[in-house]
Amino acid sequence: MSDGGAYLGFCGKKKIEEEGEGGDKGGVGGDNVRAKEGSRGGNKLTDYVMSKHAVIALVRSASQQLGQHGIRVNSVSPFGVATPLTCAMLGKEEEEVEKEYEGCTPLKGIVLKVKHVADAVLFLVSDESGFISGHDMVIDGGFLA
Repeated sequence: MSDGGAYLGFCGKKKIEEEGEGGDKGGVGGDNVRAKEGSRGGNKLTDYVMSKHAVIALVRSASQQLGQHGIRVNSVSPFGVATPLTCAMLGKEEEEVEKEYEGCTPLKGIVLKVKHVADAVLFLVSDESGFISGHDMVIDGGFLA
């Protein structure tokens, strides 16, 4: 998700908060997916890296503004996932992409799947994470550690 998409989501949440729609907002978590590039620099694709940094800034600011209304805002930053779009962009099969990604992280014997990212988002929007807001959950097998 780019900064523009995240901002539009924030505007929608802000409108709900202003109009009082949505019932009990105490357990609401607004989550944005961004990439690991939002946590580091890069020597290519500067505009892409910049947009990922913008998402985390938006998450942090939105958590401050919307937290006053019991609305939590978080983001997840996954490492590379061999999605159909990623595979098509790289011109490679899923197994090839996963093998490349597996070699980049210190956590061996497992590759990041869409389900891992979905599970992280489900946790962040659940009551179990009720006091977590303004957080970026990095899902990268220790890549940034």
